[in-house]
Amino acid sequence: MIEEEQAQPLGLPFAEEDLPESADPVEEPLAGSELEMPSGELFKLLNIHLIDSLSRGRVQTMAIDGGTALTGRNGKGKTSLLSLALLFIGVEPTYLVSRGKDSFIEFYLPNPTSYIAYEYQRPNGELRMVVAYGNTTSDKVHFRFVKHGFLREMFVTDDDQFVLNKDFRRRLSDLKIPCADKQITTYQDYRYIIQYWQPGHYERPQKAELHALSHDYAFTTYGKSLRHLEKLTRGMFSREANFDVLRQVVADWVFDGRPGVSIQHERKKVETWPRDYRAYKQIMGIKPLVETAQDVQRQIDTAFEAIRELKEQFIFVEGHLTELLGKHRDDETRLQGQLAEKLDQHNIKATDIQGRIKGIEVKIDSIESALREIGLKREEYQKQDILKKRTETGQLELFRTQLSSTRKQLDVLQGEFEHINQKYDRLILDEQGRLVTFQKQANGRIQQLAEEERLALVPIEIEVESDVETYQETVQPELQRLADLINKLNQDVGAALAGKNNPPDNPELAAAVEAKSEESHEAVSKAFEIRELLSVMDAEKVSGQSQLDKYEAAIEAADKAIRAQESVLSDIIQAHTPNRDTLLFFLRESRPEWARNIAKVINPELLQRTDLSPQQAELVDSFFGVALDLDQLDPAKEADESKLQELIAEAEEELAERKRLKDVAIERRDTLVLSMGKRAEEASRLRSQQVQANSRSQTLGRELNELKAQLENFRRDASVRAHNHWADTVVECNKATEQQNKFNGEVAAKVADIRSQGDAKRTRLRNEFMQKRNDLQRSIGEQDLATQNAIKKLKDTQTTELKGAGADVDVITRLKDEVETLQGRITEIEGWQQLIAEWKYWHDHVECTEPELQRELSELGVQLLDTKAELGRVNADWERIKDDINRAIVSTQEAIRTITEDLGITTGVLKNDLESYRPTDQYLQYDPAWRAPVLRSALGTKLSESRKLHKELEHQVGKMELAFLSMPMSPPSDYLQDRLGILRDENDGDVTPRMKLRLIEEWFSGHHEGSRLILSSDASSIHSSVSSMHRELKRFTDKISRFNSGLQEHLTRSSQVFDSITDLQVSLFSAVEDLDYWPTISKITNARDEWIDNDNLPSEEAVAELLQLLENWDIKTGIQADFKALVSIRGSVRENGNVRHFRNKVELENISSNGLSYLVLICLFLGFLSKARGSAPVQLTWCLDELKAIDDENTISLTRYLSQNFITLCTAFPEPDAETLMLFENKYKLDAERRLVTCELAVDGEDEDHELVMEEN
Repeated sequence: MIEEEQAQPLGLPFAEEDLPESADPVEEPLAGSELEMPSGELFKLLNIHLIDSLSRGRVQTMAIDGGTALTGRNGKGKTSLLSLALLFIGVEPTYLVSRGKDSFIEFYLPNPTSYIAYEYQRPNGELRMVVAYGNTTSDKVHFRFVKHGFLREMFVTDDDQFVLNKDFRRRLSDLKIPCADKQITTYQDYRYIIQYWQPGHYERPQKAELHALSHDYAFTTYGKSLRHLEKLTRGMFSREANFDVLRQVVADWVFDGRPGVSIQHERKKVETWPRDYRAYKQIMGIKPLVETAQDVQRQIDTAFEAIRELKEQFIFVEGHLTELLGKHRDDETRLQGQLAEKLDQHNIKATDIQGRIKGIEVKIDSIESALREIGLKREEYQKQDILKKRTETGQLELFRTQLSSTRKQLDVLQGEFEHINQKYDRLILDEQGRLVTFQKQANGRIQQLAEEERLALVPIEIEVESDVETYQETVQPELQRLADLINKLNQDVGAALAGKNNPPDNPELAAAVEAKSEESHEAVSKAFEIRELLSVMDAEKVSGQSQLDKYEAAIEAADKAIRAQESVLSDIIQAHTPNRDTLLFFLRESRPEWARNIAKVINPELLQRTDLSPQQAELVDSFFGVALDLDQLDPAKEADESKLQELIAEAEEELAERKRLKDVAIERRDTLVLSMGKRAEEASRLRSQQVQANSRSQTLGRELNELKAQLENFRRDASVRAHNHWADTVVECNKATEQQNKFNGEVAAKVADIRSQGDAKRTRLRNEFMQKRNDLQRSIGEQDLATQNAIKKLKDTQTTELKGAGADVDVITRLKDEVETLQGRITEIEGWQQLIAEWKYWHDHVECTEPELQRELSELGVQLLDTKAELGRVNADWERIKDDINRAIVSTQEAIRTITEDLGITTGVLKNDLESYRPTDQYLQYDPAWRAPVLRSALGTKLSESRKLHKELEHQVGKMELAFLSMPMSPPSDYLQDRLGILRDENDGDVTPRMKLRLIEEWFSGHHEGSRLILSSDASSIHSSVSSMHRELKRFTDKISRFNSGLQEHLTRSSQVFDSITDLQVSLFSAVEDLDYWPTISKITNARDEWIDNDNLPSEEAVAELLQLLENWDIKTGIQADFKALVSIRGSVRENGNVRHFRNKVELENISSNGLSYLVLICLFLGFLSKARGSAPVQLTWCLDELKAIDDENTISLTRYLSQNFITLCTAFPEPDAETLMLFENKYKLDAERRLVTCELAVDGEDEDHELVMEEN
């Protein structure tokens, strides 16, 4: 059963209705107080509701509005309950629980049904409530804002059960009670909402959400934040004056929560600006080098164009030489074919003539053989003295007659000796007869042998001729085969020579090379086009960046102008509608005529001040004792409100125009940025395409080189194969020729051998027959010798016998010798008959043919000579034709060699020297004056000149590059390095001096202006930051002074409230001028105007001052001024005539007795609290523990003073007394069960006079 806490009367000495009216007096504010104070209806904290909290199972309400006093014995939880008011304004729960005790949730929100509800009222009377409860893990407090006042049924169900925390949102929804959609889970967000101030570090959506919640649930109005209120209330509650908190309050009030001021630049940027400035100055000093390099570049371009022109000439020369080489190779092939054809014709003729010569030679050999035989026979007959024998044979009859005559004489002489002579004659005749018979037989045999020899020689002759013819028929196929082979091989040699001089090509590879060349040329052209486009786009980018820098500078200038105009407008508006606390407002309200007098002499800077405390005084016609003719003076512009209205309109119009100009500049900048972005995307796409094109070009180049290498290898191999084939064919042809010659020699040798064998056979046969004949002749001689010997013996015997018979032996012997001689002669002659017959037959039939044979041999010799001459003429004609064709071939080959050399020069130059050059397009056709060696020489001169110029350019660019890179990390260095990096990526690391020069030219053509503008802008920004810091620190000092004046006025007023303290002084002052860098930033600020208006760069002196500022630049924090650190607080108070000083919490605590220190602390916090609240329409709730530490009179004065300042006091003390309790509308006592018991005062008669006396005091 949930117990509803009811107000339980507490018996006190007097009743509340009997309290005198003076118990809660309402007094007017002290005279002269012009501090900011709330007005009208206020925000108020009405009640704190505890649901199932300190008193478990109960719903308790502690009223706050009108003041609250908690009493009870020590240790019952008064202070704990009192501190709950602090949670409402934003004090974190951890600060509300003493060390050693349970956590806040365990102590105040122990159950999942525990709540603390703060019910407050807005100026329009609407009620709001914020409910605190524990999260699901019981380690953090969450908050829910409710747009309704407290209702019990929000937390208690119809069946009298507490609502669980997790069901609270649904419970409100069921009750149709509006609330915030989201619960607040962080204490910081809760403070942002309840105090209505916006965090600077939140994202816009979160800020918007917090702003919306603040609009509905904040405890103040928009623009009147209660920031730091939790620090002051907690400090007052804990009775600790944390001077850091006070300084923070001052610093936040001065600059609306800004923690400090600093130069809004990184040290690195400020450090680098002098470096960048000097780098820029240094780079601008190398412009003459740029002009020199540009002149060198122009010379390089001229040489480059000349080289391109030479490339075009080389291309024409290459085409011409290729065409001419083809023609000469066709001529060579034609000549080789013609040579082979002529060789075939010559071979046919020569073979025919050689056959004829061979036939003639065979006939000559046969005739010569016959003539040799005739000669041999003649020699044989001559040896036999055939003619003498023939002559003597013609004298045979004479010899016979003589023989007959001599015989007759002998017969006469031998008549008587006849018988002897007859006997011996018969014997001699028998011998002679036998000899003749033998001779006849032998000569017949000799004749027969001659015939046999002749007959035997015929088959040998026939056999020899038959063998020769048969052998020639046998070898004729081989001879024809060799002739055909040699003819074919000669043709093959011609074809091989043509192939050697014009090796076969690979049409597929050649077509692939041509196609790949075209593809590579297209890729190179595309890469070149992309590079040209990128060059143009880079130039456009530089131009666009320069224009963008100008737009940025224009926007920045417009921002400055807008800020200046807004400041002017703000000043005019402030002059037109001044703050209620300003002197201007006072003059308009109190002295309507001030435009005629005060406005003409007052310092306009005084009109907006709030610390002058203006008061009405007696009017006199003098100015501090000096009378002036004010009609001669113009009043301050603040005195003419209609003029101010016009100025506001003009200023707003000017501001609108400046904003329009800014919008135009922004629109143009955005358009340019969009365009540059698109161009950058296009450039990125082109760079990607360039990388692809370069990669493709390189890949195609490699593939083309590989194909060319393959084609070259194929051609080289084909040339080697053709040469080897030609050499092999020549070797085969030579071998075949040698084989033919050898075979012809073998044939001739064989024919000669056959004929020699025939001659040998004939010789053997002749020798055989000759031997037989010689044998017969020898037998005839032997027979003749034997016959002669026999006859001689017979004759000797006859002579002896004749002598014996008395005959004249001498005469007879003589005559007989003559007869014998004649007889022998006749017999010899008769023995010659066969030989003579043979000779005659030979002479008549054989020797007679010798002249014919001689003639025929002569004719054959002539015919052989003619045929050989014909062969010589044919060979000579062939040699002449061959020499002519070979000379033509040699001339063609020489032309081919020359053309090939020139073509090799041309191809090599185009491949090795001119491959990267694009030819010009200024020639229509080949010029015969273009010679490859001459062009190569001219190219060498141009290339040498180009190399020298490139070295010079590289030297000049190197010096400029060194100047750019001499100051690393500077914009010139970064500019060059970044673009060089891009170029290296785009060109595979190959960056030429020309590319670098282009970058340097781009710098001087436009980018340097952008760099100068950036330097100028950065200088303006840095110096503006310095000036801004200088200005802010001056404002800070001025505002500290004004804050100090307002605070001191409040302290003066509060010190008048308490009798025990007088002359309470607290000095707040700025330590700005003690900063080490203050003189430097003052110099920089003063010097800034000298160059900022002329669009110039700062001087070296300004750079030196900036470097001097860097000496005071902290590495981590930079040039920074912490407002809190620049606030110094010192105070003093007079007690009983004694002045006591304090500078910190300890000195303040020890300044006097606890009561006096407490009063001083209260006055101090009240002063700061009034500044923190300002004019916010808020009835503050202030919690003071142990109020009885202050004496009764000061307690009454305190309550009055707080009431005058719209502050509700909540306090706690253990011993209640009527004098104190009657100061509070709400009086409670905590019983043993931590229940809130409402107290009522009972006034009896005895005490009434006493209370009245107190009231009077």
